[in-house]
This record gives sequence, structure tokens and C-alpha cells, in this order.
Amino acid sequence: MNITHHLKVLILLSVFIPLVLLSSAYGYVAKIDNYTISLQELQKFVDVQKFLAKEKNLEEFMANKQVKKSDLLSDYIDMMLLYLTADKNKYSFATQNKNVQNVYSQTRSEQLKTLFINRQLDIAENPPTTAELKKEFEKVKSRTSKTFKELSDQEKRNLYQISILRKIQDKKKSYRLQLEKRYDVKRTPKNKTSIGSVNNKKISRKDIDKLLDKEVSKLGISLTALKKDEPEKFREIRKDAVNELIFQEMITLEMKKQKFASKQVVKDALQFYQYQIAIEEYVKNELADNIRISDNELDEAFVEVSQTRPDIQKLLPTQQEKLLKSFIIQKKLPILMEELLNERKEESIIKRNKSELNKLT
Repeated sequence: MNITHHLKVLILLSVFIPLVLLSSAYGYVAKIDNYTISLQELQKFVDVQKFLAKEKNLEEFMANKQVKKSDLLSDYIDMMLLYLTADKNKYSFATQNKNVQNVYSQTRSEQLKTLFINRQLDIAENPPTTAELKKEFEKVKSRTSKTFKELSDQEKRNLYQISILRKIQDKKKSYRLQLEKRYDVKRTPKNKTSIGSVNNKKISRKDIDKLLDKEVSKLGISLTALKKDEPEKFREIRKDAVNELIFQEMITLEMKKQKFASKQVVKDALQFYQYQIAIEEYVKNELADNIRISDNELDEAFVEVSQTRPDIQKLLPTQQEKLLKSFIIQKKLPILMEELLNERKEESIIKRNKSELNKLT
């Protein structure tokens, strides 16, 4: 199993650019049935990747990411196969799908900040080593009878994701502390209306309550219950939430200072984010409903979730089942996408133009 390559593909597929039918004067790098992928269209996709990785030279970018031009084209073709399927089934902006439009309008601002943060932190840099994965395993091995060598591919992927998230959190904390030196940041825990401010812009208690409610709901319990039953954990989550809101406000100011949203490459990435939503909405609404969850899968999910959420044992049975089913469905969505992609590859006629691909810069 090549976990590093698996993550790189996910990262490449997670960033989107506009879908544009371009003039044939540019030539084509690939064709999917009747749809033509021009060199200019693929170039925009690659430019987004280079921008996020802070690379201007394609050769250096490919060397650092261990990819070839043919890999970049394959990733783009895979994404387009999925998007064209979603669009054909009226899950797109072009077909004015309300679900796609609503999700985009609700998440656009958050996605814009995510793009900015990813560029600052370079989240794909320095993937976890085997030694780091073993270190993560040491923290959870008391919950399993297996040794590290006996872990399944999926269990190792889980450790890989946990390690990546930990690295991201460490980088975010370091970056937040750097930003706090540039801005006038105040925390006012005893204030009745705000929890702090950045450059005199107050962050209201309503904002913190909204974020806390969102984060605590992921645990499968209410904010009131957590505050009553686990006050220490509540205080820890609240502290993290305050830091996150301050961080987000500083990010907003940094983005304005750098005129981040006005950059064409960012507009490309954001517009293409619409197509990511179209794919996900299509899979969730048209394919995920067919997922059947067995008791055995619930038992396996309980063991898996317990590795990162030992408090799950304190939840009511109904809360556990809801949390586990959501976990299983989210876990199966990539599998559904992969199955759909394989079907589309078998059904479609795909042609590649190597001479035109060599012009990619």
C-alpha cells in the first residue's frame, strides 16, 4: 500500500478550477467521449496546484510532489469523469441545482480561508514517516490486540490521517502565534458580550456559542450535557474554540491585506470548488441512500472510533448508533466515488494527446 501516493491524489482532487469549453485553437490534451480537455484548461488546474504549493516552476513542483505530467492529467481526467456524471444528472451550477448552490453559498467563505491556510502551511509537505505512524500507534495500542505490523491497510490509513491532522494542528498553532504578534489581540473571558477582539473588532459570545454547538454536536452530545458531565473537556474545547475564532479573524485580515480573493488563480480554485460540491452532492443524494449497514460493521466502527473517541462508551445507545452510522457512511463515500469512477472509465472513450501535454508549463 502506498499511503503517501493515496494522500497526494486526494489532495490533488480536492482543489478545483473552472470547467470551461475552450477554443480548439489551443489543441487538446485529452478527450472524454465528446468532451475536450484543452491545454489551457489543464494548465489552470496545474497552476492552482503550483500556487498552493508556492511553486512557480513546474519541474520543481513535480519533483517535490513526486508526480509527472501524465499523473496530473490522469487526476484531472478522473475528476472530470465524476463531474460530467454529476452534471448529466443535474447536480451542478449549470443545471441550477439548489443543493449545490446552497452548499456553495454556505461554505464559500470557509473554503476561501481553507485555501489561504493551506497555501501558508503547505499541508502536503513532509508526510508522516513510519516512525511517526508507530508513535501514533503507541497512543492507541491498548485498545487493540494487534501489533503495528498486523494492522490492516485501512487501520494504517487511519493512523496516517490522525498524524496528518496533528501536524496540521501544530502548524496552525505556530502560524496563529505568529499572527498574534502582528495584531492587537485581546481575550476577555469575563466580558458578558464578547470573548475577545482582534484590532478592536469584537468577537461576540454568540459566535463562540455557535461554534461550540457545532463542534460538540460532532461528539454526539449536547453542549449542556458536556458542560455538566465533563467540565474539564468543555473548558478545553471552549479554549480551542476561542483560539479558532481569533485565528479566523486574523486570517480574514491577512487575506484582505494580500488581496487573496482577487487573484485569478484563487477565483479559479473557488469556482472549481463548485464542481467538487456537485460531485459530493450527487454521490450523497443518489448513491449513499443505497448503503446498507450491518451489525458487524457497527461493531467494527465502534472499535475504530474508540481509538480516537474513547468517550463514545459514555454515550447513550441511540447516540452511539447515530454517530457510528454517520462515521460509516462518510467512510464509504470515497469507496462509492471510486466505484463510480471505475464504472465511468469502463464506459467512456478516453484519448490522450502526449505531444500537447508536453507543452504544459
